[in-house]
This record gives sequence, structure tokens and C-alpha cells, in this order.
Amino acid sequence: MANFIDLFGIDSSEVKETCVLSPFLYKGLTHDFGLNNLSKGARYAAASTDDLTLIHTQIGALQVGDCVLHLKETNCKNVILFGACGAVNNHYKVGTIVTPKKAYNYESFSSLINDEYITPDYYEADSGLLSQCYGEHASCASLGSVNLEKDYILRLKQNDIGVIDMETCSLYAACQKSFLHGLAILYVTDHIEKSDVFDKKSAEDYCHISEAQKKCIELIKDLNK
Repeated sequence: MANFIDLFGIDSSEVKETCVLSPFLYKGLTHDFGLNNLSKGARYAAASTDDLTLIHTQIGALQVGDCVLHLKETNCKNVILFGACGAVNNHYKVGTIVTPKKAYNYESFSSLINDEYITPDYYEADSGLLSQCYGEHASCASLGSVNLEKDYILRLKQNDIGVIDMETCSLYAACQKSFLHGLAILYVTDHIEKSDVFDKKSAEDYCHISEAQKKCIELIKDLNK
């Protein structure tokens, strides 16, 4: 197995009790956490402040899930996923902050394309972290395809699922396996019935998203006090 420092760019001894996992990096993210840059490893990029460790995982369930499994070998106790999500219905506006109380497993592309999902499994957020977190405590579905999202809208609504992403279910599952406390803090970037995640955003939507990103970071810092 590769050494931790080779994978993450930092030594395992540098990892703090709270780790923030970000599937992608928006401009200014490291600065918002008080960091100049991240040290790049073969698979992840990471850096630590006095209070937490920020890890760029890249997008996808595999990346986030494997990251958590590596963190069980460190001093990490709390793992917070900081990312984006799509709204299933109009109740959630662009910029809404959502902390999923549970996340359903729709992660298999093959099962999605063959319509094999009937009653998917779900994993839950850490109850202690969730109780400290404001925002919408919705149910989430983690899907293994962007193209197939719209095919599942009706089924998602029938299961009272509010938002979708790609990573939350793997986070909760891996944290449960590793005996770590896990919570996802997400912000809505689009509505899957109206638009595609890669569609160009309006100036108003960009403003709402930017404000939500700042609020999410404030929330993460509050959780870590």
C-alpha cells in the first residue's frame, strides 16, 4: 500500500481531528480556510490549519469513500463533506444550504442504466454533528450518473428525497465502517428538472452560490469550535 504522504501530500501526523473533504476546488477556497495552497499527492491534495485539515478529493463516490478509509489511520475523528448538490423539487432554491440526515445509495451506474434500483440502501449522518448544524435536514440520494438524473426524478420524489449529489452516501458509509463521525454540508447549485449541473449559471445564481459557500465555511468553523 502506498504511504499516506505519497497519496495526500502531507504526513498522516499532520492530519487534524476535523477533516473537510471538498470534491472540487472553487477559486478562493483555500484562502477562505486560511490556507495558501494544498500539498499535492498522487491521489489527493491536502493542508492543515491549527484547527482542521482540508482535503481536495476530486469528484466521485470512489474518491471520497477511499479517502475516509485512509483517514481512519490518522488522528481524524470528524469528517465533513463540503460540496454542491442539485435540488429535486422547487422547495430548495439555488444557494440553499442542506445537511443531509440520510443518503440513499444510487451509486452504481450499471444499476441505474438498467433500472435495477427498487429499494436502495441508505446511510445516516452522525447524529451529534447533525444536531449542531442549521440548514435543511433533508434526505439525499447519491447518484452514479449525471446523464440519468432526470430519469429518476419521479422515484426520488416518491421517496421524499430533497437533493442529489455523488458523494454523501459513500461518506456516511465509509465513516460508519471506520467509526468516524460524518456529516455533509451541501449547497444547492441547480434544479434537476429545470437545468443541467453543467449549464451556465446566471449572475444571480452565481451570487447565491458564492454566498452559500461562505456560509458553509462559517458553519464548518462553528462546528469545529
